[in-house]
Amino acid sequence: MGAKRWNATTGAWEDYGSFIPADASARLTSLESRTTTLEHGNVGGYAGGSLNIVPTAANTPTSGSVTFPSGRFINAPNAVATGATTVPGTVVTGVGVTGTTTTGCTIYVTRTNTTSTSVVWVAVDG
Repeated sequence: MGAKRWNATTGAWEDYGSFIPADASARLTSLESRTTTLEHGNVGGYAGGSLNIVPTAANTPTSGSVTFPSGRFINAPNAVATGATTVPGTVVTGVGVTGTTTTGCTIYVTRTNTTSTSVVWVAVDG
């Protein structure tokens, strides 16, 4: 005897197989194909690291450059950064990423003084 599942709409037990859509096999094949693509090529992957930026003046955005490993990305990745700091919002007032390409990006830091700031960044092909 096969598995049964309660159908609240009909108020009856039904064979479990009746709940599997007719196109489930095609859907699974499509999902497997996309997963294989993500795992085995057609995307470059990810990179991450840290960068120290010394502001040139208080309350002035100052940039630093990040260079991604050669050939890592096929498309411009999504890059994010955050300050590695105990004073976010009060002394380190901003961190941003701009100009992302397959080879690198620019990170900006703004803080209320000129103390060196460590920024942690991640780039993901997407």
